[in-house]
Amino acid sequence: METEKTKESNESQISRILYDWADATRKGETKTILSNHAPDVLIFDVLAPLQYKGAEAYKKSWADWWPTSEDESLFDLQELSVTVSETVAFAHGILKCGNEPKIDWVRVTFCLIKTDGTWKITHQHGSMPMGK
Repeated sequence: METEKTKESNESQISRILYDWADATRKGETKTILSNHAPDVLIFDVLAPLQYKGAEAYKKSWADWWPTSEDESLFDLQELSVTVSETVAFAHGILKCGNEPKIDWVRVTFCLIKTDGTWKITHQHGSMPMGK
């Protein structure tokens, strides 16, 4: 049975994983962006295609959309909320991303599984509101 201390530790670990993901993405650290994702992660991103099956498929798409700006782009994870049990968790938040003057707001959801004491992102979903 999960204790309150374990729950807080799991929430903290997951928050760190997600903030590290946002930080690595913002900095363009391509070697670490997916370091906490399962190899068979399923990713629904705001850009086509409809889905990416596996970390390698997602990596192959980066050349098509990665920002070419010399400066770091915004990629700020905000309003993060984590719900966790002993081996399964989900989290959601809002991403503020882009470069001035074009800033986008993206909704993000993550599903994680803990295996052998390590949390891995198994599903990541980003979406943008349509219309006003």
